[in-house]
Amino acid sequence: MQKKKLKKLLHARKEFKSSTNSVNNSNQEEYDYQIDDKLKLNFVTINQIKSDGMTASFNKVRRQNTKEVLNKYNHPDSQHIRLKPYYDSGTWLHWIGVLSDLTLPNAINNLTGEVLLDKLTTGDNQELLDYHVWLNLVNVKYIQGGNQKIGIGDIVQGFSKIKRYSGNKYGLDTTVIVKAGIYKGVDKPDILVSNYDRQDDWVLEIDNSTAGQRAWNKYEESQNKEDLVNEPGHVEARFQPSRYEKYRDRLQETERETSEEVLPLISPKETEYHAEVEKIYIAKGTKPGQPKNMPKLRLKNITNPHGRLIMPVVDLPYIEEARKMGEVVPGDIVLFHSSQNPTMPNGFGMMTQFRIGTRPSKHSFIPLPECNPNTFLGYIMWLHPTEDNIPELVLNYQTWALTHGIHVEEIKEQLEKEKPTHDLTEQELAEKLGISAGRIYNVFRQGVIKPVEVNNAVRTYGPDVWNIFVDLLSAQDNESAQRVKEKYDLYTTMDISHLVNIPEEQIIDKIRTSSYQPLNGWHYKVNLYGPNVYKMFKTSQTAKSLLPPRQNIRITKEIPRDVSYVDKFEETAKKEEKKEQIVQKSKAVKQETKEIAKTSEADKVEIRPAEIVKSENIPEKELEVQTPKTDSKIKFVTKADRRPVIEIPNNKVTTVSPSKKIPVNKKAKLHTEEEKVETVPTKNLEEINSTGNIIIQLTTFDGIYYNDKFENFKEAKEYISSTASSKWENHFITAKNAKTGEEEMLSTKVIMAVKVKD
Repeated sequence: MQKKKLKKLLHARKEFKSSTNSVNNSNQEEYDYQIDDKLKLNFVTINQIKSDGMTASFNKVRRQNTKEVLNKYNHPDSQHIRLKPYYDSGTWLHWIGVLSDLTLPNAINNLTGEVLLDKLTTGDNQELLDYHVWLNLVNVKYIQGGNQKIGIGDIVQGFSKIKRYSGNKYGLDTTVIVKAGIYKGVDKPDILVSNYDRQDDWVLEIDNSTAGQRAWNKYEESQNKEDLVNEPGHVEARFQPSRYEKYRDRLQETERETSEEVLPLISPKETEYHAEVEKIYIAKGTKPGQPKNMPKLRLKNITNPHGRLIMPVVDLPYIEEARKMGEVVPGDIVLFHSSQNPTMPNGFGMMTQFRIGTRPSKHSFIPLPECNPNTFLGYIMWLHPTEDNIPELVLNYQTWALTHGIHVEEIKEQLEKEKPTHDLTEQELAEKLGISAGRIYNVFRQGVIKPVEVNNAVRTYGPDVWNIFVDLLSAQDNESAQRVKEKYDLYTTMDISHLVNIPEEQIIDKIRTSSYQPLNGWHYKVNLYGPNVYKMFKTSQTAKSLLPPRQNIRITKEIPRDVSYVDKFEETAKKEEKKEQIVQKSKAVKQETKEIAKTSEADKVEIRPAEIVKSENIPEKELEVQTPKTDSKIKFVTKADRRPVIEIPNNKVTTVSPSKKIPVNKKAKLHTEEEKVETVPTKNLEEINSTGNIIIQLTTFDGIYYNDKFENFKEAKEYISSTASSKWENHFITAKNAKTGEEEMLSTKVIMAVKVKD
């Protein structure tokens, strides 16, 4: 029968037996669990050896171990998760355990035999690694004590390389056994004695083979354990049947949790961990919503207070809490507090209380910029120069360090070496600063610098311009920006808003549409501009003040009309105008006739009325000229007065200011007089807009912000990821600070994480 099937049958039988006695043994089980969770080291005292003799006293304690130390319960199948870090790092494990059972060699699947070790524990017996582990004798390359017999209940000590098997399980691979026996001591276990006489109560006798001795000799010369790994040979073994109950019959079944839950890799309680600094570096963000540059702290050989290896390597975000311990160098020992991550049991949760534990200390305490992320990025770039470094961030840290008295001599020496001593063109100045020539031209356009010579559109600047650029590029936070503003004629968008009395949002929008760029580079909080940008707003504001007040200007809007109706109306107006011309001519003829009549009456001369000249527009019948009454007033009617008045339906229309632009259907027909325009209450639309959008949570280096300008998460994700990936443009969104409750302009480039607010 195969080994796996046999184990299942035996476990099923034990489960049936244990279920009948589960009620009566509940209290005993709790006590036995505590015994199974720790390796108890029984030892022989000096007085026992004197009174009973060496052989009797040591065999007595070994038989006592078979009753008190061996496991009493079959713990669920384990992956031996606490062995995983040793496998990942290739570190050899120093361990101790108690011999519980063994399997004899067979010709099918076990040519050399295996031994079962209960309560595998760290070499100092401080922490349990797992409840049991199998050791195949083909992996035992050497035994330091030479030929030795081992019995059930003996404590075995050794060193092993860890292997992975069955996909995700871990066990003992190449092994060197130090010794096996029983401890002796005065008041505590002190020395492991292996050479006592077990009489006939032994199960395994091992001795070094020629190949094993050869591999050990190579290892002693090279101190390279790979010499043992590469040796195909193993120890020689001789077996004897055990007199004790087999582990299948001895172990009782339980309903306890899996060993990974009882013996987790990381404790769920807050614990202090030790680690060694490997390096400090900047990781590049590749996922949407991630910052492009993320400071990282890499630690290696993370152990708990007992010395058990937790992780071989871990990359941590270089958070503000870690910066409080100051500068660290590779090889420094770092201590921190943490606990198990609830969502990732094999990972750390929140990490706090960082401190340097190197003894003796390698260096004095050197503070780091804690608050401003750009200054800290500049520190890492200054510490590890690469081609990807951003000059303004490096200069920002250098300025911060000089003001705080840190690395003063080193930074001054660097700046002095880079400072030019002769005139430079824009291209030469850009190459020396590590920025584009377009940024040099941008500073010139804004009126901050002036060339000393212009020859064929090539501008040349003096050496003093270097200091101006160093100051501008170093202004990456409020404090440094304020210092630069005191030295030069510079403005922020808030400054311009206060000076010209225009909302800051309009200032930002207009600058964004113009070709001006911030002097200190696109920054997530502080952007500086030159005097020409301020003059642009000041000039437009002065021109606007010369216009008459808006309330004195009458604005008329043309009402759309039917084109056919307008044509018909204009044709009628032309006819009326012709009639009016005829009437005016008739009046003129009549007036002339009156004057002639008055003159002839005075001279008593009979004069006939003058003939009226016929016009093409006058009908053939005689015109009857009507004389207006003397009392009547003549009213002149203009063309505009004769046009029919078009009545506008007096329907109630409420003006609504939606949060987004509403598309207008240009093909829609005009409302007639009979149609009624539906009244839309403003309040209802505001409710619809407010409930239609979602609230997203934005996480940055400075804290958490909320934004409600997006209808769904997909729209927010696409907008933020697309704008943050833009290399030469910086996009802003309005968000509310979760701590202060104030609205701020937030660059999409600094958003670290986006999610829907819970």
